[in-house]
Amino acid sequence: MSSLQASGGRRRRLALTWLVALGATFADIAIADHKQSFREGIEAFDQKNWSNVVHSMQEAIAQNPQAGERVKLYGVRFQTYLPYYYLGLAQFHLGDCTAAIEAWNASEQQAAVAGKLLKDLKAKRGECEQQPDVFVEKEAETPAGAEVEKEAETPAGEEIVIAAVGRATGQLESSAAAAEELARLRADPELASVFEADPDLAREESEAGEQLSQARERLAVGREAGDAVVVEEAGDLASRAEDRFRDISRRATARRDELVRMAEAEVPEESQVEVMPPPTLPPPTLPPPPVVPQVLDAEEIERRGLRIDLERRAESARRLLDRPVGGSEISLRESRNALEAILADIRRVGSESSSEDLETLRGRLLRGTDAYEAAVEQSSATIETAEQQGAETARAQPPSELRSAATAFFGADYLETISILEKASFVEPKAEATGRLLSAASRYSLYLQGGRKDETLRQLARTTIASFRWSDVAIRPDAKWFSPAFIRFFESAAR
Repeated sequence: MSSLQASGGRRRRLALTWLVALGATFADIAIADHKQSFREGIEAFDQKNWSNVVHSMQEAIAQNPQAGERVKLYGVRFQTYLPYYYLGLAQFHLGDCTAAIEAWNASEQQAAVAGKLLKDLKAKRGECEQQPDVFVEKEAETPAGAEVEKEAETPAGEEIVIAAVGRATGQLESSAAAAEELARLRADPELASVFEADPDLAREESEAGEQLSQARERLAVGREAGDAVVVEEAGDLASRAEDRFRDISRRATARRDELVRMAEAEVPEESQVEVMPPPTLPPPTLPPPPVVPQVLDAEEIERRGLRIDLERRAESARRLLDRPVGGSEISLRESRNALEAILADIRRVGSESSSEDLETLRGRLLRGTDAYEAAVEQSSATIETAEQQGAETARAQPPSELRSAATAFFGADYLETISILEKASFVEPKAEATGRLLSAASRYSLYLQGGRKDETLRQLARTTIASFRWSDVAIRPDAKWFSPAFIRFFESAAR
């Protein structure tokens, strides 16, 4: 095979891969069409343009009849997706009670309409059932240039923000309480030496305090801007700060208790002194026998050595658990839980524990530490592989400008499509070809929408196609996304 043939084959494979990725974007846009139809229907409903409401809601039902999801209209205004309900209202105002009742029955069967809307539905359906096809309200006529006054309603977005502020405020209070509890522990004389011996505790407390301050700032910004996302970020920051405060308190308290137990274990029992009765005859000429302290037996010495070694290894295991580790694999969680359970058993070890029990605990600790280290290593390798795959996937995606242009084009915003592509510059031939394809299709669609009167648009679309060597790429307009008229226009211009 010649090098030219091999190069052509590689170009065709790359173009196919790239078009599959871009096709996923087009499919996402097509799926979202029911939301756009619903938005247009709500806009017509606000203007009391009942005929357009019927048209848009019927389109939305044809694209997705299932009610219940939240649809963003604009800004922070959201509306529950209830196409049958609004279709029934429009038909009610147009005087078609039979169609209105049919739409309302379908809406009620989906169990998505509730509260005031359900009460209103039942009331209007009752009117229709008493006097079917009699009640008629003329469609509102809007004078040219006049601004339509929308029905007052409480934007659902405000409710979302208010609820988010409530949750974030509660989390901030809980985090602040954890910080105060830690401050009291640090002021305890028994714990002062623990904080002095471990500077990491003070550093982590300072970092947690900074997180709490950031959470307060984010809450103020989100509340002022009415941004529920920013408010949720504040709550998340406060939650992480609380977890760190409580973890520091737990570790400091546990360390103090361990030091106390170790100090008690190291104190020897009081020496036993044999009391000699005083002499009754002549004063003794020899000194009294010396005081003999209690001698530790070999088993006690072995137990103390095992306890010290066990504590040293347990401290190393705690430091290992304190290290930040990414990933959430089941094996990692299970090995961490198992190691924490072993450390909990070690904290319950008393001076009466036998050498056999201490040996068993030490063996469990060694095996648990090895298992956790292996799980951490495996998780790190998995994360690295995922990051590499993510980077490769990102490189295979179309440029962001091209994706934005595709979104605008399949949303029928042809002027925005042209504006985006005029500012963009593509290096890859397939990106350049697709950009030209979308730009030409947008201009040709505007030419058709204008009644084929603006010949400049048609000529610009033809020039856009004719000035590119389409033989270098395996990209052509697909009948799934482009009209037959444009495909014929493309083929005539690309020759």
